[in-house]
Amino acid sequence: MSKTFVKSQETAAEHLKAYFDQPLEFSRYLAAERLLADLGLSEEQKADVVGQLVQVIAAGPGASPPSEAVGVAQQLRQLINDQQ
Repeated sequence: MSKTFVKSQETAAEHLKAYFDQPLEFSRYLAAERLLADLGLSEEQKADVVGQLVQVIAAGPGASPPSEAVGVAQQLRQLINDQQ
């Protein structure tokens, strides 16, 4: 009986953590959107980045990003460095 209680408590704690982490995750997505708007990228580049962002959001927290998202992140870093 105690094993069932502990498992139930762990599950409840995980759900509670996800509940309180959601606003933080959403604020990161909004920050990414704002940064994207300020970079001055072409519409095609924006579409690529937004597509990767959607994949990362759909994968959920804690999931490793798709390999294409890593490539886009590197391209964004390069674009930011080029503008400075």
